Amino acid sequence: MDILTIATSPWFRDLAGIILYLVFVFAYRRLFGNRGLVLLVVSSVVLFSLFVLNPISQLIASILIVAFAVGAEITARRRPRYQAAKVLLEGQFIRRGLTPPEAAVILERPFKTTARLIVLGLIKKEITEVKSYSPFIVEVAEDLRTRGRDLSGQEKTVYRQKQAAKLDQIITPFEDQALEVLEANGGKPLAEIDFTIIEKSMVAHTFERMQGHELEQTRAYYTKLVQRAQVEIRSATGKNLRGQNAVDWNYEWVLLDETVDATTLNGNLPLPSWLQSDNRSG
Repeated sequence: MDILTIATSPWFRDLAGIILYLVFVFAYRRLFGNRGLVLLVVSSVVLFSLFVLNPISQLIASILIVAFAVGAEITARRRPRYQAAKVLLEGQFIRRGLTPPEAAVILERPFKTTARLIVLGLIKKEITEVKSYSPFIVEVAEDLRTRGRDLSGQEKTVYRQKQAAKLDQIITPFEDQALEVLEANGGKPLAEIDFTIIEKSMVAHTFERMQGHELEQTRAYYTKLVQRAQVEIRSATGKNLRGQNAVDWNYEWVLLDETVDATTLNGNLPLPSWLQSDNRSG
């Protein structure tokens, strides 16, 4: 029996189909985890139809699966390596009190979302200032800028901390790194700035705070918090104080929803008071 005969035989097609489908499921779970199960079912039905139709359609399905598996592996390898830190999270309690950027790390959101939340936190602290709303441009407040002051790296950190103390604020190590990035990219829209240099520090900081707490329970807690924030912020109507307070509290949490673009000011969401200005451009 030659190779061509084996390759075109029904039993070989069935075996190849099973193996390739398992590869597809593994790649899908590697890329999306437990999310998007409906899409997985729909994709499975489509692939099954291609496999049973004829050898040509099975070949097309096989190529698609291999391409998807390679793409999923490349994407997964480029993600922050949260897995390495999970071994440290042996605990029985939910970690409450995380900030939105820390929660973004726990929920494994894209780092552009985490970076955006870090910058928003700096705006709330009045350490940075909004220069433009469309495009969204943020710059370090003048009193905290270190460019042109002939300071070393550590001296810059000390200077920023002293200036922040005058505002009764504290700058975390990853916020200090974010300020350095913002100064180096003065005038650029936030969406065009690469914050990946602070990713490792941010992830390490977050998992240090997670010591002794249960990861999955903490994820479930913040997932529900984000869902509740969606309901509260969309029910906030008018200019009354109660409605504005709801927006102020929930705005950053809503940006953790995967359907919200965290790199721009989402036009469908009301702005919190600390982002509003009488001089909004665009």
